[in-house]
Amino acid sequence: MSVSWLKPGVLLILLSLCEPAAADLPLLNGNLQVPYVVAPRYESSADILLQLPRQVDPLVPVPIGIRVFQDRVQSITLLTDEVEPVQLARFDLEPEVRPELSTRFRARGGGVLVVVRTEDRILAARRDYALVTAAASAALQSPGPGTGLTSPAVEVPSAAGSSAASDALTDVGEDSFMASMELRAWRRREVNYVELRPVAPLSSRVQQLDATAVLQQGLDRFELFQSDKRLLSASIGDSLWYEPYFRFSFSVGDVGDELVLSWQGSNGTEGQLSTTIVASD
Repeated sequence: MSVSWLKPGVLLILLSLCEPAAADLPLLNGNLQVPYVVAPRYESSADILLQLPRQVDPLVPVPIGIRVFQDRVQSITLLTDEVEPVQLARFDLEPEVRPELSTRFRARGGGVLVVVRTEDRILAARRDYALVTAAASAALQSPGPGTGLTSPAVEVPSAAGSSAASDALTDVGEDSFMASMELRAWRRREVNYVELRPVAPLSSRVQQLDATAVLQQGLDRFELFQSDKRLLSASIGDSLWYEPYFRFSFSVGDVGDELVLSWQGSNGTEGQLSTTIVASD
């Protein structure tokens, strides 16, 4: 309806009688107050693939696979998806390392958050899960995470392709948390894979775990080297599973090259593991 026939004074009176809209912004001393909106520190991205169970038991390790479909990835950080996130682990990658990894963690809260930093972007993805009390023992038969990123089925000769921690530790007793770990590496389809894993199957020990077992000494950080070149470094949080599993892949190197993992425990102990890349068809 046209209001051109209204005199300006009458129009002003009519407008003054209107009630303010419910969504009107507040006024302070006559000045319009625009609410401050905090910009997100990262952008949600479909280029991050997370693979983990929908239901998890907080008393057993939760396998997770992470794959990033982006180039020039500098770091991958795994956190709990809570109001105040707890960092589970951070991995700083060199360009030769493929942006994918597998590990396992101790569940808490209702999900996980993965933050990926590239040269010019910060990306994130989250995945929810439900906490259950019954342990899925069948999923524990595999020594590594049961995700689509698991290593190929290959028997790596212990003499060449793996190194038990008890043979390579420095100034650490046999009862150390790393005394039962091994480093394995193999080459398959022009890609090198490396695992840090327990020597004995996890399923043989998970029934003995309780709330006090996970509070023992843990892995604090480690670095992986190939021919004196650092491939990656990792910082491990207290909430990661106390007996760790990690798997990475990279493009440099060939069969016969030596890999060295330098680690530091949460109580300051240090040591090294070494292994040789073996062929796997």
